[in-house]
Amino acid sequence: MEQSLFLVAALFRLIFAVSFHLDRSRYRNCYLLFAALVVTELFILSLLGDYSLGVTIILLAIIFLVILIVPVFLIMNGIVMFRREGHSPANLLSFVFGIVIGVGELATTIRNQRKIKNSISRVKA
Repeated sequence: MEQSLFLVAALFRLIFAVSFHLDRSRYRNCYLLFAALVVTELFILSLLGDYSLGVTIILLAIIFLVILIVPVFLIMNGIVMFRREGHSPANLLSFVFGIVIGVGELATTIRNQRKIKNSISRVKA
């Protein structure tokens, strides 16, 4: 099992490397890199055995934190673009997307907190 996962991971990495070398701006490179990372993670988890659950939890926590950081970088990029490249609506897109994504993440978090509190109060009753 480990050998087949290793071969599939190596194949995806090779396809990604060739595609990225030929044309860096192709959108398929994102999918190829994602597939290579997922299969590589599965390969590493298959090697870890008993520790795979802990490593999976740590990786999911890192992914969650990266998702939370994206709006901050978008807002910072929007401010830099607005200052350096002029005051046009096109230069505000990154800033506006950062705010919208950040508000969406906050609203989702608040909604989920309320659902958790409601389900806990139903269990206690």
